[in-house]
Amino acid sequence: NMKDKPSASQEEPFFDLVRMPSGSNRTIGMIYQGEIPICLSLELPWLDNKRNVSCIPAGVYDCLWVVHPRWPNSPVALVREVKDRSGILIHPANAPKEIRGCIALGLELTETGVGQSINAVKKLRNFTKGTEFFLRISWSSRTMQPITNLARDNLQ
Repeated sequence: NMKDKPSASQEEPFFDLVRMPSGSNRTIGMIYQGEIPICLSLELPWLDNKRNVSCIPAGVYDCLWVVHPRWPNSPVALVREVKDRSGILIHPANAPKEIRGCIALGLELTETGVGQSINAVKKLRNFTKGTEFFLRISWSSRTMQPITNLARDNLQ
């Protein structure tokens, strides 16, 4: 009986963002819950954490869903306590030129970055049940495995 198991919502859900070697103008990664791939991530390249041009440092971050004036109909996640940075969000975007250090999500790779970004953010929010969550960001030496089925997976 599922009701006898302790509720996962009693502890903050934990996700991994694994960044892959991605070239000079972007950083592509994948967000997982355990072994389950949820969506792709698109960030700026690593340029020593410089404001507006670099992705944020690897580490574990506490994230909180918020309503932001730029996306009034779809909550975005605030990444809290990023060293020497402020206003870092997980939000919809499709290309590196649309981000200033934030983390964009997608369900498919495109020539310019990622696609189906709004759906990807909603999918992550569903996985977090809309609550605070931890995101552990790390670098992988492995290149991206072929991306399939992320867009076709159930978004619920």
